[in-house]
Amino acid sequence: LAKGEEHALAQKPVVILPGLNHSDFCPGFDVPGDLPAEVDQEAATTTIGEVTAAFLKLQVAPPAGAAHATALALMRAKAAWTRDFMAPYLKAQELERNRTDLADSAEGASPFCARAQHIVAGLSKEDDVRLRVRDGFHVDSSNLEHCHPNWTIAADGL
Repeated sequence: LAKGEEHALAQKPVVILPGLNHSDFCPGFDVPGDLPAEVDQEAATTTIGEVTAAFLKLQVAPPAGAAHATALALMRAKAAWTRDFMAPYLKAQELERNRTDLADSAEGASPFCARAQHIVAGLSKEDDVRLRVRDGFHVDSSNLEHCHPNWTIAADGL
């Protein structure tokens, strides 16, 4: 977003259209394996048309005009809905890999795996606070031979 939100929405917007499926973009053909749409084809076509029209207006309408402002407002609303919809997934994805925790791997760590070790251990609360988990993330499987559970007893924990 170095050039700003308006530029991003006008050039390469990424939005999810709620209730639609892939097949809604090609009426009369059901894409194999597609999930059922939550809206009928008429509503889907209307939504697709509105968003496509807004995108095209951002390409050709004068920036100071009402058509541009209306189109930009619609694209902002669609982008905001998409951000809210994707937020839980993106948060979960952050738990999968923390690229900045390089203590045990040059490729990061997995906060989810570290927390899961506490759950899998099934320790009492008193013992769980003594469990220290070190975790390294590996992007490809070539490093997996070096990645396996290990435990060491220490004076102040496990």
